[in-house]
Amino acid sequence: MATQPPVYVFDAAKPYASLNQSSLSSSVARNFWRSARWCIDGSAILSTTEDRALRVHQLSETTPGQLTTASFPQPDSIVSSLWFPTATLASPETFCFAAAIRDSPLKLIDGITGVHRASYPIVDHRERFVAPHSLAFNTSATKIYCGFQSAIEIFDVANPGHGTSARLKTSANKASKDGQRGIISALSFNPDGSGLFAAGSYDGSVALYQEDGREAVGWLDGVEGGGVTQLGWHPLNSAVAFVSSRRSSALQVFDLRYPTKPLARLDRDGQTNQRIWFDVDPWGRWVASGDQG
Repeated sequence: MATQPPVYVFDAAKPYASLNQSSLSSSVARNFWRSARWCIDGSAILSTTEDRALRVHQLSETTPGQLTTASFPQPDSIVSSLWFPTATLASPETFCFAAAIRDSPLKLIDGITGVHRASYPIVDHRERFVAPHSLAFNTSATKIYCGFQSAIEIFDVANPGHGTSARLKTSANKASKDGQRGIISALSFNPDGSGLFAAGSYDGSVALYQEDGREAVGWLDGVEGGGVTQLGWHPLNSAVAFVSSRRSSALQVFDLRYPTKPLARLDRDGQTNQRIWFDVDPWGRWVASGDQG
C-alpha cells in the first residue's frame, strides 16, 4: 500500500520542539541563527549561528520534542554547510556534513564527534584558500559541487586533498559578458538522477548544467531581485524549479519546458539582502519560507 502524505496542522499553538538563541552556550551576546537543515530521516538538525559554531541538534527517541545539542566551534565565519545526502544516526558512517569556513579548505565533518573526516581545498590564483558560498552533492553522493567566484569546483568525495578537483568556469574572465559572472551563490541537483543541476549567481542569473558537461545547457529567464540565494526542485515533478533571490517579494516557480518566463510567483516579505530559506515538503504540496515578519 502506498504511503499516504501526512496532514499538517499549521495553526497548532504548540510546536513539537523548539530552540532559541538564549538556550545556546555562546560568548556572543546577540547570537542568532543563520540556517537550520534536517538530515534525510529527520533525526537531527544541522544549524549555523553568528557565533561561528556548527551545531547538531538530535531529537530524542524516547522523549518526544526533546533535543540534545552538540556544538562544534569554528575558527572563522561559516560560509556554507550541507548534510551528506544519506546522513542518518542509524548509520554512523553516513552521519556527517560538509562545511565551508572562511579562508580554510572545505571540510567533511563527523556529525557526532565533530572530527574532520576529509579536507577539500579550493585555491585561488593567489594561492589562498577559498570557502565556497554554495554546496551541492550529486544525486549519487559521489561528488560535491562548490560554488564561488565565476566557477564551480568539483570534488570526488572519496578522493580528498590537493590536486584532486576539477573546475568548471562559469565565465571566461571578469571582463567577459558571457556566462555567469560573480559568486555562484546557489546550487541544486535535479532529484530525477539525470545529472542536471541548476546554478544561481549573485548577478541574478540561473543556468542549467549537466554533470558531465563544461558549459550551460539552458537558462531560466525573468529572475527578479538582486541575486539568487537558493534553488530547489519539486520532489515529484522534475520540470519544476523554485528560485529565491535577495530583495525579492516572492519565490519564483519555473517550468523547464518553458524557461523564458516564470510559471508562478509565491508572495512573501523578502525585501532584504539577507538569505531567506525555503523548503518543499516531500509530496510537493507545500512550500515553507521565512520572511521579514
